[in-house]
Amino acid sequence: MVALQQKSDSDFMQNSSSLSFNPADGFSHSPASAQESAPDISQTASIDDLVKVFNTALVSTQNKEPRDVSLELHSLLESPAFRAILNSVRHLSRSQGISEREGAESVIRAFRKMDQIWSDYIFQEGLDRVRGPSR
Repeated sequence: MVALQQKSDSDFMQNSSSLSFNPADGFSHSPASAQESAPDISQTASIDDLVKVFNTALVSTQNKEPRDVSLELHSLLESPAFRAILNSVRHLSRSQGISEREGAESVIRAFRKMDQIWSDYIFQEGLDRVRGPSR
């Protein structure tokens, strides 16, 4: 089983390719190494076309359902979580002697900063996993 996995990983690395995106043409696929045996031109074209079709379908099928923004906002505004946020804003503004608007902006900036830091960290962790261990 281990030998099979090593062979599969080796085959993958030898046959790996890169994707590029051109706004006019969509995604395209190109061989990773010039040392690969030259594939038949019609096979390359069909692989390139298939990669474009697949990636275009992947992007175009994201979240097709229309959103009812008004209903979503209303639901959020009525939620206990949003009430807790408002209570936190009021508490911060009173304890710091600032306006409720300044308190709300401070809470939102802190939340956005924390969300961005975590998003960046998780993204980097994913990249590190894709790249594999450092050599």
